[in-house]
Amino acid sequence: MMKLTRFLSAAGATVLLAVLAGCNGKEDFSNVDLPGCPAGALCEETPRGDMLVEFVGPRLLNLGYRCGASLGRTYTEPTEVDGRIVPAGAAVCPESATSIEFFLGYGVYLGNVLPIGRAALPQLAILTTLGEDGTVWGVQRLSLADVLESPRRLPATDARIRNRAALLLALDSDTSTADIELPDVLHGAEGIINQRYNELVRGRSLEATDFVEFKDAWSPLLDAVGEEVGGNNAPYIFATESDVLARLAYSTELTRAGFYEVDYQATIFDLISTDKQPAADPLGTLSGTMLALPTGEVVGLASVLLSHVQGGSDPAETEKDMLSFSRDARLDDELVLENVALQGLMNNDVTTDISVSGRFLGNVLHHGVPGQNGVDYALMYPTMYYRPVADDFGRILGTFLGSPVADLLHKKPDPAPEGLPVRMARVELGATSLDPAALDAAVGFYQLTLRRGCTDAEIADDPGSCELIEEKNEKNYNYEGGYEIEAGTDTTEAVNFTFSQDTPRGGGLDNGGDATMFLEIRQVGGHGIVYAGRNGQCPTGDPQNDFPVGYISRTVVEEGVIESAGVMLMLSGQADEQGDLRHFGTEIQGRIALNGTGENDRPIYRLSDEHFADQVAAQWIDIYMPQKYYQAQGVDSVDELSNEQKQRLLAHVRGSVEWQYVGATCPL
Repeated sequence: MMKLTRFLSAAGATVLLAVLAGCNGKEDFSNVDLPGCPAGALCEETPRGDMLVEFVGPRLLNLGYRCGASLGRTYTEPTEVDGRIVPAGAAVCPESATSIEFFLGYGVYLGNVLPIGRAALPQLAILTTLGEDGTVWGVQRLSLADVLESPRRLPATDARIRNRAALLLALDSDTSTADIELPDVLHGAEGIINQRYNELVRGRSLEATDFVEFKDAWSPLLDAVGEEVGGNNAPYIFATESDVLARLAYSTELTRAGFYEVDYQATIFDLISTDKQPAADPLGTLSGTMLALPTGEVVGLASVLLSHVQGGSDPAETEKDMLSFSRDARLDDELVLENVALQGLMNNDVTTDISVSGRFLGNVLHHGVPGQNGVDYALMYPTMYYRPVADDFGRILGTFLGSPVADLLHKKPDPAPEGLPVRMARVELGATSLDPAALDAAVGFYQLTLRRGCTDAEIADDPGSCELIEEKNEKNYNYEGGYEIEAGTDTTEAVNFTFSQDTPRGGGLDNGGDATMFLEIRQVGGHGIVYAGRNGQCPTGDPQNDFPVGYISRTVVEEGVIESAGVMLMLSGQADEQGDLRHFGTEIQGRIALNGTGENDRPIYRLSDEHFADQVAAQWIDIYMPQKYYQAQGVDSVDELSNEQKQRLLAHVRGSVEWQYVGATCPL
């Protein structure tokens, strides 16, 4: 699983990302002086560093790159570099590198290359991943749409992007796989680009708007590669324009999918003494989670709080609510938020109806407000090939717990661009590619049952309704240090209890009602999208009826045997539809075992290899129902809850997932 190193506030923005585990810091090799090679020049392939840069859907193998003091080609298979395993298709860069260039040819000092593109590399909020050998890497995922005006993503239909994709696809030396493997004859001192540069590259452009004109210009290079490779290899020819655009679209869809954090509360500290300084009264906060699907739909939940200072010794008056995203909210093909509106779920006294806008640059939506240490996007990307404009910056507009958002700012009128500045950041990524056979194996209908902990009173009143929790699954229920729930403007109170038995979870505050619901994994544009139906019924294929709630994030195939498919789910929808979606507010991440048979066909386990091997049930986490239950008790403090109420509160927080394949068609 990939995690996010938390975004540093502007107050601490001069402190860069903490050194990754197992690393020796930001090394600088620019003073290496080889015989006959000027100091600072790259005169031999020397891949080195602590960050992986990978292309997604397809992976690009044997592609030349330069980043900082690292020069190399992406490997065609996992390869050891400086004692660590670099995965196939990944470039290796020093953590201090601020950009990477991609090319075909001979990338050393005075060598000839055909530039493919370049991308800005982040210096903060770097995602990390565990390598095959268990060491930690920083990681940046790209599509070809990210390598011209980086860190902005261009539309896949941009002719410049289309042309680069078309050329790389045409140069694929192994069309039997989903990856693009570029032939060795392109590279090195004796490669045809270095040796025949004037004949095959000079004067030819990758910028042509007309596709036929572009193909005519670069066909001689394809012919030359075919002649050099020889043998019975398939001819190097251009795919149709529609095929190229389809491959590009798939890549941009795969790379936008994942979980994102939304946080105005952390942003507040960046804004002190700026044009967007928060007002002292009222003081508002917003934080939450958004899941973007490969198809662009977004779902999620956020919590909001607004505090009014009463003056004197009187405590602040506080309003709170939970919000969900509108049904038509999207993250579009250029990573721009579209129709993202959030409405209140719980507070009937005041209205919350806000919109969030902006463009992601890389993995982060920046607020763009200049502070004492600079502006956030420039701190993130010291090297940029795109200058952000006002519409790119994250902004919240609308009514915030009954108050116009402008009231939450110190300055009146609200300085342009209007609205509360907000950041969003990706916190998890999926795979670089999906196995089509594994995707096919995962398609179908599933029955979902969530299991929750039983309270002492339930066990005493009806012992037969509860079962002992298997030891391997105990971690799904219980807490170290307790579960914290908001109990005021800036305090939380912990609740703790150790569950020993569990039972199927129902749909209401008292956990009554039918516990099961049906989901469908459906192939959409080469992706596995998870849908839920209304009121626990099967999805019907009607976009107005079904809830898009998740997607297949990765597939695992070992030695040709299909093993599993990872899924990310957020059971959420529009505020006025919460009663139609069972277990509304619940998040699930797990791996479906695709080699099961019989009654327990295709169960779902936790994500890690260790937990999957031990068949530890996947965990559900609910970020909505605990708040709703606490509100319904009508108390001002956790201390006012009875032991039974505290146990019931915790039973709403998390538990184990039962997941069973029920067929290619709905069983109802």
